[in-house]
Amino acid sequence: MIQKITDIQEGVTFYVNEYGICSDIDIDPTLDTLMFQTFANSNVFGKMVHRGTPTYTLRDVKKQFPNIRKILIERGVSNIDISNMMFPNVKFVSSANPHFVDGKNILINCTYSGTLQLNNVFCKKEDEVIDLKNISLITNFAFEGCMSKNIVHSDTIHSIQSHALDGYMLFGEDEWTDGIKSLGSVLIDVDSNADVIELPAKIEAVYNPDVIKPMKKVIIHSKKQLPLMKLKISAETVAFGNEFNLDSLQFFESSVYGIQAENIEIPEDNQFFCSVDGVVFSKDKKTLVSYPKDKKGKYEIPEGTKTIWRNAFKESNISAVKIADSVTHIQSYAFHSCSNLESIEFGAGISDFGFFGSSGIFAACNSLKEIEIPSAVENLAAYMFDGSPIETIIFHEGLKQIRSYDFADCPITDITFPTSLESIGSYNFYSLETARVTNRIPDGLIRCMTRRWNPNDRDSSHHPAIKDLLYTIVITENGEEKTLYIPRYIALGDSSELDVFLSNYSWNVKPESYYNMLFEKCTEEFLQQETAIALYMINGDEEIKKYLKKASRKIVNRLLREENEEKFATFLQFGLLTERVLDSLFKTAQENNMTTVQTYILNEKEKINAKKAKKTSRTGCQSFRI
Repeated sequence: MIQKITDIQEGVTFYVNEYGICSDIDIDPTLDTLMFQTFANSNVFGKMVHRGTPTYTLRDVKKQFPNIRKILIERGVSNIDISNMMFPNVKFVSSANPHFVDGKNILINCTYSGTLQLNNVFCKKEDEVIDLKNISLITNFAFEGCMSKNIVHSDTIHSIQSHALDGYMLFGEDEWTDGIKSLGSVLIDVDSNADVIELPAKIEAVYNPDVIKPMKKVIIHSKKQLPLMKLKISAETVAFGNEFNLDSLQFFESSVYGIQAENIEIPEDNQFFCSVDGVVFSKDKKTLVSYPKDKKGKYEIPEGTKTIWRNAFKESNISAVKIADSVTHIQSYAFHSCSNLESIEFGAGISDFGFFGSSGIFAACNSLKEIEIPSAVENLAAYMFDGSPIETIIFHEGLKQIRSYDFADCPITDITFPTSLESIGSYNFYSLETARVTNRIPDGLIRCMTRRWNPNDRDSSHHPAIKDLLYTIVITENGEEKTLYIPRYIALGDSSELDVFLSNYSWNVKPESYYNMLFEKCTEEFLQQETAIALYMINGDEEIKKYLKKASRKIVNRLLREENEEKFATFLQFGLLTERVLDSLFKTAQENNMTTVQTYILNEKEKINAKKAKKTSRTGCQSFRI
């Protein structure tokens, strides 16, 4: 409920709700002073429910009070949000409130941290001075309608909100200073016609990056400007001053500070870094430090390079890379999120990618569909290709270890593992359907390929496809090839036990029946049933048939409840149901208007009757001959 308060200041009407928020105001045109204050002493207010300290939210009020020359702010006021246009002729703001500061023609807010922020510049004329002494932040619309360009003491400005300069012609086209416009440490705009822009060392932020045009060449002098090159400013070439030293490595290695450019230039006399074809290297050229993000095409890492630095290529537009034989170390995330990377040619210098604790080197490379791991590589790094859409992998003899998450979320369905492979870490090969091995199964393969069933997934709209219930292991041993079908959803404990056994002993130590009956280790009864069905369709094993016949009534009743007609039809074709059971099922199908199921049942009954007729015919013929 809005109340009119008229007894606080004569000639002023405040429109205030029960929470102490003033959303409108009327002022007698004869007044030249306005006082922002609390409403605690108002006679009207005593009848209201008042919570919190008073605030003035008047920015959207389309009224103008040109006669107001002075604004007073009393204690207790928490916030004042007004437009410059409401009070265009204010000459002075006086405050008895610790959250606001006295100002000539300006409203300054003092935050709880002690930072001064400029809220309003009350429509200063062209010849008036705007003094920004000690102000750190300029808030939205602070300069709206202001005509003065005479700004002094702006060196302390470090942040400008995205709409702070809306409605303000701060600089004309002829107001460039060395190709830029700035306030304090904030870059306002750049001259797009300039061939070279040199950012003073003081520039550490950019006001509204939407107005910053792509540039030909930018020279920077501070490592604090590196984030701007990634997030705010784009240029064909970024050149560095000599201020960059070894301490700058931490900025280079962070993806946030990646350089948005096609080339990077380093002065020849820099003691720590150099540029080779637009790529940043250590001075001795043994460490590749940073690859410019906009540099496209294939890149061959020069011979002599020993190390590829952390995040060196991260998020770049590189499409192919050839790693020199001299490279012995690739740090974490070196090629992470290279969305255009399609091909990797490994060098012979690295046998263990994870030796230095590296991880995620080629993760999230969205165009990487095929990869070949050379025989020189013995161990991969953790998360090495995690999230990359790899469909084909070629392994060579020599590989010993695949670490956790190396191929997580990669849509690989068929893969041949080398004999040398000893172990596979967790969370790999989620989509694998067929694994091909020679002589032995590497430790961890079974655990990788099995799944934990989520009961929440089992509803009328979700049924595991037959191909998802089993995965295939093709083993070649002593010239003999054997195919094992392992249930996808066996219990994790059983999976681990099976993994240990198969990785340490020959598959033929166990009888054939052992593998055929693994479906009994599935975590849910319905999974046992459906996995048994899938296995029986493959090999027609008599022991599986006995299980299915014993569980047949449960199976068909469940499939009817789930209205899974496809699997119902599949099961009927096994011929495990008696005519009596079929009659009962037919009645149930009729009651539930399941016409398709009725058809399946009638077809199965016809088969039974045909068998009976054939048997009768044979018996009759034999009797006649006797």
